[in-house]
Amino acid sequence: MSVEISDSLELLGVTISSKLNFGQFIESKAKTAGKKLGILNKVKRYFTPEQLLSLYQAQVRSCMEYCSHLWDGSAKYQLAALDSVDKRARRLIGNEALSSSKLQSLEHRRK
Repeated sequence: MSVEISDSLELLGVTISSKLNFGQFIESKAKTAGKKLGILNKVKRYFTPEQLLSLYQAQVRSCMEYCSHLWDGSAKYQLAALDSVDKRARRLIGNEALSSSKLQSLEHRRK
């Protein structure tokens, strides 16, 4: 039996690099969340802001927060991609639905 050398390791859906950072994982989550948000943007005219908020929380936000307690201390430049998706979602959903739900930003939840 031989051990294979790899640049990264995936455990329970979380990718850890050989340097023990989560940059690759965060990048893939931001990309997936961005695609899901793009779909929400295309169908937004069929939903109320409250419904968009529910879809965002179920499909996009849950994707971005998966195992966030593990990669919470990552570098700001790595987390910026997730924050960018969060800001796009806030513009898409609108202030009224967000203020009534008291949904915190990703950056605020990490602190």
